[in-house]
Amino acid sequence: MIRELIDPLFVKARVGDVASYLNKRKRLLDSPPASLVKSAAEAGISIEDLANARHRLEKLVVDGDFSRQDGQAAWMPRDADLGVVQSALEEFYRDQDAEHKTVAKGFAEQPDPVSDESLADAWRPTAARSFMRSMEESDWLGWGLSFVIAKAIEGVNHKADFKEQDVPVQIESNARLVLMGDWGSAVRRAKAVGKQIEEQLKPANAGNRERHLIHLGDVYYAGREFEYQRVLECWPVNESDAEKIGSWCLNGNHDMFSGGKPLYKFLGDPRFKKQNGCTYFALENKDWLVFGLDSAFESEGGKGDAGGLAGGQAEWIMKQIRRAPHKKVMLLSHHQPFSAWENESPLLVEKLQPILQRDTPVAAWFWGHEHRWAVYEPAHNINYPALIGHGGVPVYASSEQPNPEREKVRAWDRRSFRHLLESYSYLGFAVLDLDGAEGTVHYIDENGKPTKPDPDRVA
Repeated sequence: MIRELIDPLFVKARVGDVASYLNKRKRLLDSPPASLVKSAAEAGISIEDLANARHRLEKLVVDGDFSRQDGQAAWMPRDADLGVVQSALEEFYRDQDAEHKTVAKGFAEQPDPVSDESLADAWRPTAARSFMRSMEESDWLGWGLSFVIAKAIEGVNHKADFKEQDVPVQIESNARLVLMGDWGSAVRRAKAVGKQIEEQLKPANAGNRERHLIHLGDVYYAGREFEYQRVLECWPVNESDAEKIGSWCLNGNHDMFSGGKPLYKFLGDPRFKKQNGCTYFALENKDWLVFGLDSAFESEGGKGDAGGLAGGQAEWIMKQIRRAPHKKVMLLSHHQPFSAWENESPLLVEKLQPILQRDTPVAAWFWGHEHRWAVYEPAHNINYPALIGHGGVPVYASSEQPNPEREKVRAWDRRSFRHLLESYSYLGFAVLDLDGAEGTVHYIDENGKPTKPDPDRVA
């Protein structure tokens, strides 16, 4: 990720620049010359798309939430329009080779903990030469950036069709499931997490267990095709190992910012063959039913902060449970059923009431969305609830305590490291081992160190 584009003030300024550029060319949009129509068509858009982009950008200038949430070292807006524009800006800059990697390691002799990529000097606006002035003097720059943003916005209007799953995938009684949440940023530290995951998936470390890697959703900024491509380039399972190691990916709110079609295309990669092109799945063996849910396709609210449950997922899950009522049930999702820090997901929980109200508790539920790590005390008929949304988005170390009046937290990562004047939380992932009817989980950070000293037993 380009450092300037995870700064809300920089993005707000560029949104204003492009909105102003298009507004000043409103007459051209109302009566476009043939050359403009041709150029737009070559970029894959229409004049109507440009006009729509102008209206959306002008609205963002007035109503867009460019505030940085507490703890955000990398600004990831939970707003589809802002995320899509942020993504389009990065796509444009990368197409122009406008970024460069930072070589210097700074006073602390450490790489930048947020992003080691930034705009080249020639592309940074200055007091002497604003970006808006550059656009006004160069229709190549102005129209080019407008085309990219308009195409990205237009793509949001075509939501994918929800695909229903068929049958659970059978796995061995001894299996290692590596779980990572909110990993799809492709920043240097997320790649470091990926390298540590590769180590945990090696036969020497996994023992005789069958191996699977599961992403709990969110490819940034907006689940667009070029973003999935860069995630594939650093995916911890190589194409040559596709038959040996299962790859799975759930749907997150950022994945839906672009309507979900790029996610479905991503799932067409041979590594995800067993997922059957769907955004939810189930893994089954003699003792376990592990359900990966799509909580984002029909999430609640304009920002998708609260999860839902699209299609016939709830009925499909209950069908599998009724078929094998003796098996332990585990749930995986992007969204949280509850939180001691943020909002809950009432629609998601309501849809899952038949599962959550059974006499037999849910053995474990792992989720992401919040960019932190925490293990809760048993709650809501879930024996082992855990948040693992710390896979790929850099955040500042937070002193915010969990709210005990909402939910009781057993453990959360209080560790941090310093870089210059700031303290940062560690990124990491979970390694879940199923050995017959028993399940244990241990947590590992980006440096290969344990997040907590001892593994937890989940069943």
